[in-house]
Amino acid sequence: MKEAFCGNCGAKLDLTASVKCPICGAEYVSPESPKIAEVIPQTTKSRRGLVTAVAVIVIVIIAIAGYYLAESSTNAESHSEYPVTVASGEGQYSTDVTSSIYPSVTTTSYVSSTSSLVSKGTVLPRKANLKTIATFSGTSSRTTNNFYVPSYWELWYTADPKVTGGQDIKGGSSSASAIFPRLSIQVMDGDNPNQVARTIEPPGGLDVTLWKSSGNDPRPWVEKFYAGNKHYYLVINEEFLNSYTIEIRSPNN
Repeated sequence: MKEAFCGNCGAKLDLTASVKCPICGAEYVSPESPKIAEVIPQTTKSRRGLVTAVAVIVIVIIAIAGYYLAESSTNAESHSEYPVTVASGEGQYSTDVTSSIYPSVTTTSYVSSTSSLVSKGTVLPRKANLKTIATFSGTSSRTTNNFYVPSYWELWYTADPKVTGGQDIKGGSSSASAIFPRLSIQVMDGDNPNQVARTIEPPGGLDVTLWKSSGNDPRPWVEKFYAGNKHYYLVINEEFLNSYTIEIRSPNN
């Protein structure tokens, strides 16, 4: 076998088989021959470079697409970790965990949970046809200032009990006594001082344990008055409450 090396690319040639280089296609020319090798244009190298460039572009596109898909999946998981609390009717609240990349909220019935109980004990739901005349909130007993109401008005109230109804607490003498959270609201005639128009207390008392076990939280409570066009004020008495909220409301018209 007669061997030589391509003068164009340096590849090893078998001259008994062909005088053309199998790599670059150049024709072998003996060093003794004055003939100049006819070098085939480098179309093969150009084509190979183009294919390589296209492959790199495709890989980059796939990598970018994979990155954005991973980010979308992460965002969806992070949104679904946080429940959304929404109003589901007058005085009703619910917690629903139904979110995606763009979270959607589905209203459900009352859910007995600590966060819902606290929310209902501090926040009064809105009502479109009523406006708020006065708001009184606090953590201790008090007497309010006068407020003026029309012929028909409503008193909305709620409370967040500090202890469960009937819980025993040890006194200094080691005796046990059952105590209950309490809220009493006296509606006083502002134009006739010291005259009580009505005394209001939560029906059934403030028993968080009962509300949780029954799945029925009665808060908030509403008292309706058909006597107005005058001034009133409130005498608020509380025991063992974290807070209370009272609103005086009347029709928009």
